[in-house]
Amino acid sequence: MRKISGFTLVELMVTLAVAAILAGIAAPSMSSLIRQNRITSVTNDLVSAAMYARSEAILRGAQVVLCSTTDTSASSPTCAATDSWAGGWIVYIDTDGNGSKGVSETVLRVWPGPQAGITLTPSAANARAMAFSRTGGALGIDGAGTTTAGATFSICGGSSVQGRITSFNATGRATTQRISAC
Repeated sequence: MRKISGFTLVELMVTLAVAAILAGIAAPSMSSLIRQNRITSVTNDLVSAAMYARSEAILRGAQVVLCSTTDTSASSPTCAATDSWAGGWIVYIDTDGNGSKGVSETVLRVWPGPQAGITLTPSAANARAMAFSRTGGALGIDGAGTTTAGATFSICGGSSVQGRITSFNATGRATTQRISAC
């Protein structure tokens, strides 16, 4: 007589219970990891856009501006009138040097906004835009059009997750540091 091998119902239920417990423990950690990766992605996109704008300013010998926009899918996107960077951002050549995108000024590149749940908040000094001079220096442009040396952004993904502060100094160099509370 042959012996039939396999799992008993009790063994199968114990295995499923252990798997469910392990999945329950891992799920919160996984969602936190996903949110951290999204924050890192937005930070990298912002720094990439700024370094692109800086290199184009130096290459072209003209001021290039990075500003928020609400219409990334438009054929000729414009800068947003608010300090919200949730809709994305654009890089354009500021031929007249006034820090505002005119109709004839060329958009070089467009970036989509951060995913839902991630906020990109500029400091008041660079709420409207960030400009790079032909020498690569960074200037923040506030809502009134006043410029200051450098720019700072905070990227957060909720109160339970660490965020990032990304700063651009007067020479255009970017630094990013983690913050424990957003």
